[in-house]
Amino acid sequence: MSELLKLAERCEQATAEQQRELLAEAWTLTHGKPPRANRGGDNPENKFVALLNAEGFESAAMMLVPEGWGKMVGDYWVDFEKKPPFVAECYDLSRVAQDDFADGELIQTWAHTPALALCAAALRAIHSTSTPGTRLPLTTAPGQIDEA
Repeated sequence: MSELLKLAERCEQATAEQQRELLAEAWTLTHGKPPRANRGGDNPENKFVALLNAEGFESAAMMLVPEGWGKMVGDYWVDFEKKPPFVAECYDLSRVAQDDFADGELIQTWAHTPALALCAAALRAIHSTSTPGTRLPLTTAPGQIDEA
């Protein structure tokens, strides 16, 4: 299993107290270096660090969604389902116009905070775009994906 998918699963199982650490780890994994505030400059890394410092975890998670992908985060509750309370979706915007998610470009994840759910969905989206021939199932839940 790729490091992206392993971290996505950790996000899906994590508690609110772990979200800052996991978001920073996601940045490191996707950008090749830990997020550090640089002096001056209006760049994404500075914004990400500022959001973490301000506990703007949902906004920080939005910065992880790959370019060309949409996102949605919301509350989730179905009486008979045992899933965490927040759901996030990432979807390939090029498929929205075609109304065609059959190839797995719609990714759904559940977690204990909105930021963790979106971080997990973003990591799965990055994995699906960076691994040739990889298509995720329409719904991804912890432990559901088996990489070939």
